[in-house]
Amino acid sequence: MYNFSEEEQPFPFEALRQEGIVQPFDRITEAPAPAYLRPYERLWLIQRP
Repeated sequence: MYNFSEEEQPFPFEALRQEGIVQPFDRITEAPAPAYLRPYERLWLIQRP
């Protein structure tokens, strides 16, 4: 699948992001809901403090 060894290649953020595993965010305090919470993303965004 993926080779995460830092010596051989950097962490494949872009590849994971294209598959929806890692989502981009502008500020770390406004990180989006994880992919497995996407059905509840509206609740995630509404109920955040």
